[in-house]
Amino acid sequence: TAMKSKARSATRSELEVLTDAVAEYFRDTGAFPSDLGELSVSPGVTGWSGPYIQAESVDPVSGNPESVVDAWSTPYAIAAVGSSGFKITSAGEDKTFGTVADISRTLDVTPIRREKTLTVLRTVNQAITQYNALYLPDSPLSTSYGTLLGQLVSTGFLPDTAPFAVDGWGDALVVDPPGLTPVVQVTSTHL
Repeated sequence: TAMKSKARSATRSELEVLTDAVAEYFRDTGAFPSDLGELSVSPGVTGWSGPYIQAESVDPVSGNPESVVDAWSTPYAIAAVGSSGFKITSAGEDKTFGTVADISRTLDVTPIRREKTLTVLRTVNQAITQYNALYLPDSPLSTSYGTLLGQLVSTGFLPDTAPFAVDGWGDALVVDPPGLTPVVQVTSTHL
């Protein structure tokens, strides 16, 4: 019917808004929200810069904020899909999850992880180039990334180790090529 079609369309549109908001939340925090309410109210997670969705009025049927329920007043289900996916599902008009009426949207954060990694690599590799211009051949950088990072910070080429310690997947960067001295660049095992 036209009413069902309108409700499905509204739910699809809301799923798109929610997945975009989750993408921004992930970009800022490096993690997925544990519930959709974290998109509008800070959960105290480092990096949170929301709100990512506007707090709306309360759904009169469910008593939940309208942004966390579908057009049938059923709360959305959320689930991680592997290490880089986040799925938001509406139970649809039958209000039962796991049926053909379900409507879902999955976000893949691999591009966000890659973007963060490339930004970190640009900064660290520029610092390596500047360090080498001043300190080679007398004081080459360590081939151990943790030690190398400490050297770049202690000599003033990087402000702090924390933002540069890991790539977008949470893994330490690696010397490229491995074991080569002097170190001329680092990379991520995910690229």
